[in-house]
Amino acid sequence: MYTDFIIDCRYVRDHESLCRIDSDTYGPRTRFIAHLMFALGVYRLFTREHFLNLMYRLAFIHQKMGMLKRYFTDGTLFVITVNGNNIPVKLDDFMDHLGMIVANPINNIPTNKWFWNFAESWNNQYFNGLIQHYTPEEDYFIYKIPERITPKMARPAIMFQKEIDSEVKREFYNDWAKRNDRALQNYHTEVKRRNFKWDISKIPIDVVHQCHAHIDKYFPVCIVTYDLAEELMKIAWYYANNYVYKHKFGFEETYPEFPYSEEILERYINDDQLADLKIVREDFELEKIERLLKFDWRESYRKAKKKR
Repeated sequence: MYTDFIIDCRYVRDHESLCRIDSDTYGPRTRFIAHLMFALGVYRLFTREHFLNLMYRLAFIHQKMGMLKRYFTDGTLFVITVNGNNIPVKLDDFMDHLGMIVANPINNIPTNKWFWNFAESWNNQYFNGLIQHYTPEEDYFIYKIPERITPKMARPAIMFQKEIDSEVKREFYNDWAKRNDRALQNYHTEVKRRNFKWDISKIPIDVVHQCHAHIDKYFPVCIVTYDLAEELMKIAWYYANNYVYKHKFGFEETYPEFPYSEEILERYINDDQLADLKIVREDFELEKIERLLKFDWRESYRKAKKKR
């Protein structure tokens, strides 16, 4: 399973000394917490809500693995094994990583979906053999995944979450927010911006006609299908409005993920079964129509807010 996985600790306090072994290598606790955040669908650890959400999900997997009691015994959440050495991971270690980013998606995975994401991620090569006190039977955890989390199943996790909330004072989050005011503002701004999705019905008809005229030039011997033309317009819209990011492997992708048509995939599929939008953009010179598709999301946000 491909994952666009990053570790960004620039907003973590004392990140150079806390997170890194050297300029190119993150320490084992940082790497483990980052992988765990990614698997649990908590992509940013900026707020109290993010932190408690992570603790709830941690408690749930602890409960399923019979590990929840360990915390109340000696404060240990996990013990990881690196190069034969056992390294405890405690609450303070998670607190030390407030401010970490682990993926491009701006929103965390919703509560009703995160455990499926975790089941898929559990066999990640970094997790295999890393966590102690876990029976590594093949696909063990996937068979433990329920269709839904019932109130009875959630009760121990909620209790643990409340215990953590009582231990971690509000000042802890407030201090981070004061030190990283710009990062927090940018985060909330990006959440609002990404709420706006592609909708061709909101594109002025004259702009649609201009885009079609541009795209038609690349199909001189056949008539381009309406669906393909809209797909190319959508790619141009993503670029125009800054919804494109670069994978760690170098090719460009959109967030949210783009549902490619067979026509695009047949031409541009790569070894990872994804299409590189940069090549699509260059082949169809989409930058020539991007200026037509750029929109003022702030104005759109104000209008949408007035309608509520």
